[in-house]
Amino acid sequence: MGLLSDLFDVDPETEKDIKDVIKAITVIALVVGGAGASGGSLDLPFNDEEDD
Repeated sequence: MGLLSDLFDVDPETEKDIKDVIKAITVIALVVGGAGASGGSLDLPFNDEEDD
């Protein structure tokens, strides 16, 4: 059993599903964040700054 199962009385299958969703959200956030950070150098549409 994991921490969620111990603290919140969550069954182990549900805990695994929650962890999988959190991993997927983390990957998406890293990809979007990386694209946003490199938007200036790659001229991606994520760059909000105006060019003078």
